[in-house]
Amino acid sequence: MNALAAAVNDRELSLEHARSEQEHLSHHDSLTGLPNRRFFSQRLEHALDLARRNRTELALFFMDLD
Repeated sequence: MNALAAAVNDRELSLEHARSEQEHLSHHDSLTGLPNRRFFSQRLEHALDLARRNRTELALFFMDLD
């Protein structure tokens, strides 16, 4: 019984690690590891929501480098 419990626990840990890695890859560039556009959009939306809720201003500086 202990071997079965250990196997199930190992499988759950493996799945959690894979899920965490998938989440990271969905928000970061796989080559550079830098945050991607999806990450930026989510963070910007969150900042806008906070500014609306708190009735404060929000500034955004965007620089596009080629």
